[in-house]
Formats: sequence, structure tokens, C-alpha cells
Amino acid sequence: MNPTVYLFKLQSIDTQLTKIRQRLEEIGTLLGDDTAIRQAQDQVTRTQATVKSAHNQLKQIEDAVASRRNKKEQSESMLYSGKVKNPKELQDLQNESAALKRAIGNLEDQQLEAMLELEEAEKVHNQAARELAELQASDTQQKASLRGEQSALQKDEARLLVEREMVAAQVSEEMLSRYDRLRKQKRGVAVAAISDGSCRACGAAITPAEQQAARSPSQMVLCPTCGRILYAG
Repeated sequence: MNPTVYLFKLQSIDTQLTKIRQRLEEIGTLLGDDTAIRQAQDQVTRTQATVKSAHNQLKQIEDAVASRRNKKEQSESMLYSGKVKNPKELQDLQNESAALKRAIGNLEDQQLEAMLELEEAEKVHNQAARELAELQASDTQQKASLRGEQSALQKDEARLLVEREMVAAQVSEEMLSRYDRLRKQKRGVAVAAISDGSCRACGAAITPAEQQAARSPSQMVLCPTCGRILYAG
């Protein structure tokens, strides 16, 4: 049998192996890429910190309101107890009570704003947490699919390697060496089929004599234009 038949089969196998290995490399990259998950986790962490800060701010204001209310109650208790007789002391208590009332009003306004800020921060955080959960579920599903594809491709690769070894055994070392060099030089296409009297790789016309020679079991004919091994199927 013409050795180019085996070289043509070998090229088909090598082409499949190249595609499989490229895809396996892509899958390996995808399986190791957790950028989106980490970014979503970082967002959850940031929004959680914002919630904590807003909660602490609200707590400080609530404590300040409680403290001033307590002082106001004490001042009013003294003011209306009848124990304070000095007019200046009474005036001071009235002024203190009024000032505390104004301070409490201001703080209550701040408290309302802080409550709204906390509510908004919790809303943003909850949304970030939901998006993270959805992304994790999708990532788990996608990676399970990728691992299944990876396993199938690895089996195909092993099968093709065995097949390649069997086909390569039918060709001389010299022809294999030339084939390997041409594959590197010609972007993976070392053997070109003759189709309608032309080289399928470059389109150059192949003479009837060259076509006949390409069918010979003892010759290796190269395309006169692109230099690839010609295969006459």
C-alpha cells in the first residue's frame, strides 16, 4: 500500500489530537478560573462591611438619644420636683432641658437617616449575596459539565494515541521524520489530497503524471507549489 495512505490517516489522527489537546487546555483554564466567584465574594464582603458600619453608626446615635433623654428626664425631674428654689438654678435647668430637647430632635433626624442608610446597605448586601449564590450554583454546574467533557476527551486522546502508534508503525522512520517536519512548517497540514486535479491545500494544478506517481507504493510526491506530500485517494 502507498505509504501516503498511512501518512494521510496519521494526519487525520494528529489533527484530532491537536483539537482535543487544545480543548483540554481550555477546559483546564476554565476549571482553574474562579475570578468571577472571587469578585462576587469580595463584593459580598464589602457590602457586609458597609452594613456593619451603618449598624454601628445607628447604634451610636441610638445610644446618644437614650443618653440625652435620660439627662432630660433628670433635669425635668429636678425642675418640677420643687426642691430647687434658686431662680438662676431653675433657669439653668429650663435651659438645659430645652437644649436637650433640641439635641434629641437633631439626633432623631440623624437616627432616621441612619436607619434608611442601614436599610439600603442591607438591600445591597442581600442582592450581592443572592448573586454570589446564583453564580456559585452556575459555576458548580458548568464545571461538572466541563469535567465530564474533560473525561471523555481524555479517553478519546488515549484511544487516538494507540491508533496513531499502529498507523505510524506502517511508515518508515524517514517518512515519519519528513512528515513531522512538514507538519511544523505547514501549520499542521503535511499531506494534501489531490482533488479535481489540484492540490487541496494550495489549489495548484497537479499533472496526470504527478497524480499517477502519487499513487505509486514506492514514491513520495510533493506538491510543486506548496511542497506538501500529495495523497491520491
